[in-house]
Amino acid sequence: MTHSVSASVLSASTQRVAARCRVGMLSGRASQRGVGMIEVLISFFVLAIGLLGLATLQMKTLQYNQGAYLRSQATVSAYDMLDRMRVNLVQVKAGAYAVSYGGTASGSGIAGTDLSAWQQSIANNLPDGQVEISCDANQLCTIGVRWLDRFSQVANAWDEVKISSQM
Repeated sequence: MTHSVSASVLSASTQRVAARCRVGMLSGRASQRGVGMIEVLISFFVLAIGLLGLATLQMKTLQYNQGAYLRSQATVSAYDMLDRMRVNLVQVKAGAYAVSYGGTASGSGIAGTDLSAWQQSIANNLPDGQVEISCDANQLCTIGVRWLDRFSQVANAWDEVKISSQM
């Protein structure tokens, strides 16, 4: 035996409740679409902020990598000059290798050739690269290499490497 209930048998209050449920379900779906769109927009906004952070991180990484590369170039060049000076100790003791920042090679012979080639190498490899060599009475020689740091927060900031060695 099956029982079927027709709409005419349902009480009027039951029919009103059923009608409200159907209207609520329809209006809920319509409002749900709008909430979904807002959620998508917020997700894109959060994703965009994350990608901007990632791009900034990548940019800083490249800047620090470039700074490390320049520092390595300056260090290798300074040690190269120390090796050249060790080979030519007579002219080192005579002061032929002395040069200050912004100065040019003024020595003659091997010392002049070494300084000219070294200064040219620094100028080619470092932005606004400059060199300095000084030796004291005990033959403790200090070699300085400096260049402009393009990524510094301060305008015209010099980055510098100094190496000292007993000759």
